[in-house]
Amino acid sequence: MSFQRAPWLLLVLFSGCAPGPAPEPAATTDALAARFEGAGRVVVGTVTDLRSGFGTNEHGDRLILTRVTLEVRETLRGEARRTATFEMEGGRVGDLTLEVSDMPRLAAGERGVFALRRSAAGIWVPNRRGLGILRGPGLDLERVRRVVTAGVPR
Repeated sequence: MSFQRAPWLLLVLFSGCAPGPAPEPAATTDALAARFEGAGRVVVGTVTDLRSGFGTNEHGDRLILTRVTLEVRETLRGEARRTATFEMEGGRVGDLTLEVSDMPRLAAGERGVFALRRSAAGIWVPNRRGLGILRGPGLDLERVRRVVTAGVPR
């Protein structure tokens, strides 16, 4: 019998040999964990409001800052509250727009995971700047939960 005539035989022979899901590479998990290291608060939420204005960042630079309000769906670390507010660099005031290369542009209705830390002034800001904001279709929330609850240092 040739395999050309019986392709189903190959399927039967190899169907029991299929491996389970491949383990995640340690480097990938470490890179994800680094996004949460130092974060005092990690939440899953939806952006409900964005307010931009001129302000001063923690380095003393005067620029456009945006205050982001979230409806919290789940708290992975920190105090559980129904809302969270943080400040990030960039935004639009009148006809002036400031885009910051390492900060995402957020819009009302966007969902994601937000890792936040307190700035020297006591204001919540994204942990590790834009790396503290995870969103998009490739976001694996179960994996994020595992990494955050695995004891990543605050």
